[in-house]
Amino acid sequence: MPIIQARRLTLLGLLFAAVLGSATSARGQDSVPEFDGFIEPLYDIQLAAGEIGVIQSLEVEVGDAVQAGQTIARLDDQLQQTAVHVAETAAAMHGALDAAQVEYELHRHRTEQIRQLSKEGLTRPDELRRAEADLKMAASRWLAAKEEIAMRHEELEKAKQMLRRRSVTAPMSGVIAQIFRKAGEYVSPTDPDIVRLISDDALVAAVNVPARLAVRVQRGDRVQVVTTVPPQSLTATILTVAPVIDGQSGTIQLRALVQSEGRVCRPGDRCTMRFATRPTQQAQRLPRTVQ
Repeated sequence: MPIIQARRLTLLGLLFAAVLGSATSARGQDSVPEFDGFIEPLYDIQLAAGEIGVIQSLEVEVGDAVQAGQTIARLDDQLQQTAVHVAETAAAMHGALDAAQVEYELHRHRTEQIRQLSKEGLTRPDELRRAEADLKMAASRWLAAKEEIAMRHEELEKAKQMLRRRSVTAPMSGVIAQIFRKAGEYVSPTDPDIVRLISDDALVAAVNVPARLAVRVQRGDRVQVVTTVPPQSLTATILTVAPVIDGQSGTIQLRALVQSEGRVCRPGDRCTMRFATRPTQQAQRLPRTVQ
């Protein structure tokens, strides 16, 4: 009798294990593929100075939000300011132009008088030719004075442009993530970086996916991205699919644009990307700003 009970218990145990294994297998087949990665800023810029020199002032700190066109740092610009002042003074000088204009008007009036006298036969022919030649030379001197003034204004604009180049401005809105230089330090041609500027309103999730699955993913497919800090699930759109396979891992990198507002996640945070077995069925058009 104990042997029969033992056999029954063994049979029940095998049946239970089979049922449990089938359920587990079914859950494994129905589970959504997911892969771990990191949150990255869509734009990550090492902002550099276009000129060399000593940093006169640094206008930002780490974590500061900046707008496009905002001044980040200023290089020593005393020479450039002096050049602008000299150019402004030169551009404001109109003495030569006024003198040339007066001389032209004088020769024009004299030439008109001689022409009238020539019609009446009261002057020699060479006097009229001489007056007309003087008038042409006076007109040329007046034109040269005008061209000189125009050139001075161009020199002024050039000096102002050189002065503006001594200021480092943000090319986009974002957040200062890192500062490489301080006020008083020298910016060299070989190492011109001053700050690191990242976009905080446009983030991407970057993950490496096995090639056999990644080849079925298309740009525009929707996925779910689960972040760590804070724990949340966000909708994302596939932005790029790497064109090459990593030879060591056999994976392809996917980058998905996270659709979020209000800085709900931070760059560098770990994340998990989840997508359906046939993600191309969920393809949608990307926002125009990232196409």
